[in-house]
Amino acid sequence: MAAVWTGLVTAQTNESSCYRVEDGLVSYHRETFDPQFKRTHTVQRAIPEADAKTFIELKGPPFTCSAKDQNRVYWHSQVIADADPSSFVFFGGGYAKDKHRIYYRGAALQKADLASFEWFNFDSGLDPLVDAKDNSNIYHKGAPLDGLTARPSPAQLRPFDHNFFRDNAGVYRMHWGRQSRDNDLLPLPEADLSTFRLIGREHGSFARDRKRVYVFSPNGRRFRMLEPAEINSFTILNMNYAKASRNAYFQGEPLAGIDLATFEADGPRKAKDKHRSYDARGKASAPSAGHK
Repeated sequence: MAAVWTGLVTAQTNESSCYRVEDGLVSYHRETFDPQFKRTHTVQRAIPEADAKTFIELKGPPFTCSAKDQNRVYWHSQVIADADPSSFVFFGGGYAKDKHRIYYRGAALQKADLASFEWFNFDSGLDPLVDAKDNSNIYHKGAPLDGLTARPSPAQLRPFDHNFFRDNAGVYRMHWGRQSRDNDLLPLPEADLSTFRLIGREHGSFARDRKRVYVFSPNGRRFRMLEPAEINSFTILNMNYAKASRNAYFQGEPLAGIDLATFEADGPRKAKDKHRSYDARGKASAPSAGHK
């Protein structure tokens, strides 16, 4: 479950990983390691506008290289135009606000509603399709999301995790396209809103409600609903395979010719029974000797 942040900031005066204050001058200093060439790249840039006496770095939920002084706010080495230092706070994920407006990575979001804006604080390293909202729009990396298949109510939208969302009308699942412009938010019209929950979260794409189990393809575009007779016996084996009392499944599709009694996981993506092994694409090997 994601936490919802409405603003947090901590000012720190100790040595910064991004800034140096020396001899009354402020400079931007950033080192990054290139694993391909095994080199460290260093960027150094003076910030002549900065007031060294009042300059502090800002730290809060995950974001990097931001600071302010009594006159200005900075994103990396750039001044954030018209930002108010006294009221400026960070949500995280690149989002911030002051008493006038919302910002993403130092750029003002002119259409964002200041009073109702919220950032969804997902686990570090995840890149959700929806990462913020206000009463009128939902956002991904500062951009309003238009053209989605599902149009949930922004005011009511809440995340289950970075892949699943809900409002008062229903449940929605992310679809990851081949390119970012193909990403989408798809409705689950059969889901029972009051009992829908995620299961086997370490494996990803499984959920259930009081009526059925849902098994999703890895990109979220396709899903299969298992009927009530399978719910209580449904067992997740790994991120690709599962089984229940009547069938075994690869990404929600039933497998033919399996030995259900001995069907089990074979690592995080594969499976096997006493006759065959099944690879990460759902393909079965030739039967073992003596089995037709």
